[in-house]
Amino acid sequence: KQWYQRRVAITAGVVNGCKIVSPLGKSDHVGILVELVVSPNTDKSPKEKTVKPIWGKISSDELLKFSMNNIDWDYSSTNYNVQEMWTELHGKLEAVAAAVPAASVYLDNRPVKLPWSTTSLKRMRKNKDKAWAEFDRNSSVINFSYANSKQHIFEVAEVKAKVNYEKKITSNLKQNCKSFYSYLRNKRQVKSSVVSLDRGDGTRTDSSTESAEVLASAFSSVFVREPPGPLPKTED
Repeated sequence: KQWYQRRVAITAGVVNGCKIVSPLGKSDHVGILVELVVSPNTDKSPKEKTVKPIWGKISSDELLKFSMNNIDWDYSSTNYNVQEMWTELHGKLEAVAAAVPAASVYLDNRPVKLPWSTTSLKRMRKNKDKAWAEFDRNSSVINFSYANSKQHIFEVAEVKAKVNYEKKITSNLKQNCKSFYSYLRNKRQVKSSVVSLDRGDGTRTDSSTESAEVLASAFSSVFVREPPGPLPKTED
């Protein structure tokens, strides 16, 4: 032990001192508490702000009324291709979004809200974070053991909550399949898409715009233009 202490302590400029401590938890190995010559990152640069629309401050009726009174939803030309139609429609949708009240919010790295997160799980996460923050302030073995125990309690509870959520969405699949397939889409790691389509003349499309035009042409070919007037009667 003394030899190992000396070997660790001779690391110039990195280690200030070390000592042997008792085993942690159920481990049968002694621990080594090393005091490193480091300084915490105290860079507290001001957070950046951005302007985001607050959709909760406007009702769907108000948004529909604004779009019907201020936006002409007819295309300005009947000769537009798919890209030109999308460009004009995108501009109109941006005009509708501009009517939503906006507010300045800070850009921070908030964790993504997990669907299985509960009030008790959030409380355990806060307790875990507080325990590790106390360990950062006072890096003792006792604080480390306490923070590690809180970490273990939170991880066990999170796994249990996740399993319960997956059981819930699978048992309710016939009544509400939206949450089930939404959960599956978030779990997908490979998201494939249509790369190119056959134009019918032996060539293939080279971009998403050309693929959209091929699809639009195929869809429009199955429609039958009826003459103006009442619909013809069908024989029983």
